[in-house]
Amino acid sequence: AHKILENGEKVRSCKKCGEIIDKV
Repeated sequence: AHKILENGEKVRSCKKCGEIIDKV
């Protein structure tokens, strides 16, 4: 899953736990 942080940074996050895995 991809998530965009408030500062506009794109990160990959775990679908199950929602933890951020790494930056894109």
